[in-house]
Amino acid sequence: MKVISQGAPPELQTYTASCGKCHSVLEFQKNEAQVKSDRNETVYVLSCPVCCNEIWIASQALRPAIQSTDFRDQPFQPK
Repeated sequence: MKVISQGAPPELQTYTASCGKCHSVLEFQKNEAQVKSDRNETVYVLSCPVCCNEIWIASQALRPAIQSTDFRDQPFQPK
């Protein structure tokens, strides 16, 4: 078997978030956030290391960080 593009296991996936107070952009893994249930959805809570603001992120709003520079599976888009 040949690996064309290597991914990351879900527990090692890196995500990005931005702080609404100081506008810092953070990169984190799920195990670095507190997991809370808010009504019918899972929410991840981070503490901004710059201003200590709590950042609440719904599980549906998690944005994976781009780790790879392998663009073979993406269409060419000239500028």
